[in-house]
Parts: sequence; C-alpha cells; structure tokens
Amino acid sequence: MPDTVTTRYSALAPQDMLDEIFLKDAREPQDERLWVPSGPGRWNRPLCLNVSQGYWVHLIKVTQAGVVSRHRHPAPVHGFVLEGRWRYLEQRSLDLGKKDRSSIYGGFHIYEYAR
Repeated sequence: MPDTVTTRYSALAPQDMLDEIFLKDAREPQDERLWVPSGPGRWNRPLCLNVSQGYWVHLIKVTQAGVVSRHRHPAPVHGFVLEGRWRYLEQRSLDLGKKDRSSIYGGFHIYEYAR
C-alpha cells in the first residue's frame, strides 16, 4: 500500500506541501485483483486518476500477442517499457492506415516484441 517518500524532489517545495505517494508494489502487487482485465493476455493497473487536471497513469501488463481494440487518446500519451523490449513498426502502421480508413481521426500503431 502507499508509503510516503522521505526525500522531496526539490528543495523549493513548499513546507506545507503534502508528501508524495509511492506505491512500492506497483509492478507486482501482492493482490492480483488490482489488475483489471482488458482482453486476452492484457491487464491494466490504475495508479493515478486525476479528475481535476484530466490525466491518468496506469500500467499495462501484456502476456501474449493480441490486438488492442479501437480507442482514442484525449491527450498526449507517454509510454515506457518496464520489462522486455518492444519495437514500433512505423511503416506497417502507416501502410495499414492507408488501407483501412476506420482510423480517420488517428492511426494504427503496431508494436512487436523484440527479442
């Protein structure tokens, strides 16, 4: 469960600022129910839902190849691979977008596991 961070990121932080929240077990929680199923071989783990500023942070766990259903992003997306290696197939993504116009407001993004 949450612990407080003992070292602040900046000496300029206001004295009355609340401590940061740090989840020690974010990647491997002791309670597997914290992972929300999102499809075959895929789960999400919400870490932060900030309604007032309109952003969220979550982990995605993938254990097998598959397709993520169509969705949109209302804000920029930043992704980091925490384990293993993934590669973005830019040309295949662009080619698929030209063939299938269902992505008219966005695009296709194809990734593959890089051994």
